[in-house]
Amino acid sequence: MNTDENVLDRTLKRLEYDTEWDIDRAEVTLQRLKSDIAVQKRKANIFKRFYVASILSSVALIAFFIVSNVQTIKDTTSSFLNMSGSSTALYYEENDRIILTDKGLERTVFPVDAEKHMERIIGAPELSMYLTEDKTLTGQAVYMYALGGSISIHTQKNERTVDETMELLLPHKKFPATSYTSEEIQIGNERGVLTQSNQEYGGVHLQVVTENFIYYFYIYNDLTIKTSSDEEIQLMKDDLIQLASLLNYENEHLSWK
Repeated sequence: MNTDENVLDRTLKRLEYDTEWDIDRAEVTLQRLKSDIAVQKRKANIFKRFYVASILSSVALIAFFIVSNVQTIKDTTSSFLNMSGSSTALYYEENDRIILTDKGLERTVFPVDAEKHMERIIGAPELSMYLTEDKTLTGQAVYMYALGGSISIHTQKNERTVDETMELLLPHKKFPATSYTSEEIQIGNERGVLTQSNQEYGGVHLQVVTENFIYYFYIYNDLTIKTSSDEEIQLMKDDLIQLASLLNYENEHLSWK
């Protein structure tokens, strides 16, 4: 009898243990399920916010491109109007460069129609302009040249008097240089120095001195003293002098404000 009671007692305890374990396991499973649901909700909210942010970013990017294109069209239209001469502006700036309008070209020192007056100048010059601190326009000009290469005009502010600068450019009276020969010439109302190299690979160049600037005229080509005939050397000298005489030196004093 006792044996049967013991067996029954153990059986009941086992059943009770299994029942409690199943309840605990069910509770754990329920908690895990709730936790998984919460995680999925958070992920869904994060995805929703990310999706909305992506849409807003795309809209902002499209708006930026639209505004940029509209501004580009405005700038292009403005540049076209300036270049066509329909504006009273003398110049406009584009990519850190100063571009002269038709009205501005009329005021520059450099001749834009030199090809009409000189046989060996080809086409209009390429101008690179800038404004000085006192709003004077200066820069450089490059002219294509029929004898090969180009004639380039560079400018430099004259910090001295004309006489002082000329004295520096001309050969020393007591100790003249032997590598080149220089002579003073007159370019209209301005004074100049024409120089010819005595070296085989040298060339010829011209400097014109005004109250405000020094103009340097150089010929860039393959012709040198060694490879040039006397006639070609004389032609280059004549062309430098003729081009220098076409400059509008009186326009140095014009204001570009």
